[in-house]
Amino acid sequence: MSPELAIAALQQALQHNETCLTVADIDWSRFFVAFTAMRPSPLLQEIPDVQQHLKKTDTEISPQSDPADRSLLRQRLAGLPEVEQDRVLLDLVRTHAAAVLGHGGPQAVEPTRAFKELGFDSVTAVELRNRLNSATGLHLPPTLIFDYPTATTLAHYLKTETIEDEMYSVTSAYAKLAQLEAILSSAPLGVDAKIEIDKRLRNIHLHWSLEGENPAENDKIDLRSASRDEVLKFIDKELGEL
Repeated sequence: MSPELAIAALQQALQHNETCLTVADIDWSRFFVAFTAMRPSPLLQEIPDVQQHLKKTDTEISPQSDPADRSLLRQRLAGLPEVEQDRVLLDLVRTHAAAVLGHGGPQAVEPTRAFKELGFDSVTAVELRNRLNSATGLHLPPTLIFDYPTATTLAHYLKTETIEDEMYSVTSAYAKLAQLEAILSSAPLGVDAKIEIDKRLRNIHLHWSLEGENPAENDKIDLRSASRDEVLKFIDKELGEL
């Protein structure tokens, strides 16, 4: 430690009447990486010098995530069975993890083995996060591999983040249709009510069909580009309360 820094530390200790303390000149950019190689440290992350180091590292090597990449990944996963979706995402994680560690291929990354056992530390964890940001279009946290410590759990998390909204949208539409079917099959409807409902269902089909003619301009809805909420609102408007 330089004499100037040592004297300054001694003076500060005397001013605060500290009689038992340790003074150390720490290079946080090196110590933090080594200390958190096997686990994150919320305590150290509160130190201003550490926060500055993390911010600088994140800015230098973190590319901006592209929503278009997320859309492409969604499209790729959309037509696959769930088992294949899991396989694609697991391969994605293992491939990038292997590249970060300098391995020749994804087979070197065991799906259920902890990342820290494979040799990941804080720096390589951020590098893997950045690679997955670029590949998926997501904005993933720097503590990603500590929160999801194996390739399998991380792949499952990516699946949730990538296609959950889309799955929720489709599931909601199916649920509404199932609800409608249950009402129509169980409600004691008279002839006039059935005629009116049939008319409204035909009107919905007219809007839905790509070949049908659209009704009045004010009632138009393009179901090819409409959001989930717009579609469900339209169904509720057309059918009303039965």
